[in-house]
Amino acid sequence: MTTKTTKQTIRQGLRSALAKAAQDYALELHRQWGMEVTPDDYWIGGAEEPAGAPYQLRTCYFISLDEMQYIIDHGILRDEYDEYYDYCQRLAALSLDPPTFREWREHPDSRYADAALERLQTMKDDLEREADRLKQEHETTN
Repeated sequence: MTTKTTKQTIRQGLRSALAKAAQDYALELHRQWGMEVTPDDYWIGGAEEPAGAPYQLRTCYFISLDEMQYIIDHGILRDEYDEYYDYCQRLAALSLDPPTFREWREHPDSRYADAALERLQTMKDDLEREADRLKQEHETTN
């Protein structure tokens, strides 16, 4: 066997092992969260490329292999992940970068307080209303 063939065989074996491990993690996530596997549950990059794109779970969760491993390794329940997801949605609405799940979970003291997020949302809403008012004022004077 040539060196090129050996390297290719090794790479194929590693890719196959990773794909199998990723599928096993996905199945364990379903089991852990009490969710049946449906056609809406799949690796976005394809089962043979699980590290390249997240796993779509029920068209509402998009979970990377690294994040999935963390969830399973720590026995994290769906309710806790939903809390993280809701937090990230609030940050996204304010154009703030969300933390990774691991950061959010391991450093709760670095999360924005609810009151601060509410103040920011109020300020954003006020700014948008004022921008709309100025736009309307400009349109009526021109």
